[in-house]
Amino acid sequence: MNYMWPGNFRELRNVIKRAVLLSQGNVIQKSDLPREVLYNPPGHPKSQKVGLKSATAEIERELIVKALENAKFNNAKAARALRIDRKTLYVKIAQLNIVA
Repeated sequence: MNYMWPGNFRELRNVIKRAVLLSQGNVIQKSDLPREVLYNPPGHPKSQKVGLKSATAEIERELIVKALENAKFNNAKAARALRIDRKTLYVKIAQLNIVA
């Protein structure tokens, strides 16, 4: 409720879609929402401008971490769940500094 939604409806729609993808149940939890929405107060510079590369990397990171958690950190299972090659997963883990 405190987030300014600088992208208006499109940003809200994208956050909801992302939350649905990340949620493990039928209800979207606070943990399914991006940090910018939860922790940036109104008027905070970061809540107003988010670069595409950093936003994409953050979403990608969260999806990979969730897949790894769901697969109990079995990289092969996580890669299958993400529909990517295992080698690609290893590269992404290194690029995004994901520590298991």
